[in-house]
Amino acid sequence: MPQITAYLSKEKHLFNYMGLEVYFSLNDKDPLTLYGRYEDSVSKLVVHLKKGIFSQIETGAVEGFKELDTKEKDKLLILVGHNLPNIIKFWIDCYVYKSEIPFEKIFKPIEENSSN
Repeated sequence: MPQITAYLSKEKHLFNYMGLEVYFSLNDKDPLTLYGRYEDSVSKLVVHLKKGIFSQIETGAVEGFKELDTKEKDKLLILVGHNLPNIIKFWIDCYVYKSEIPFEKIFKPIEENSSN
């Protein structure tokens, strides 16, 4: 099993959501791919855009790593769904403009029905 720190040395962290780390990898550029890591488990989310408009999210495993359990994957999907416009902006800032992106630590659960 590869060392997580070696594999993910080129990370741009976006969120720490109650222990779940969410970040971009600078090894990726297109499509918009996010990673969620909790302890020794890692999963990825690919955000598909068509003509610049959100179309769907695809979840997947990261080769060589144990996948996030259902609870952590659900947290990741809720976080991304709640912050998708900002995540798209951060992705553009990171990969197009090569500028710094903010990091946010979230200590309370996001309510699925909360408004943006």
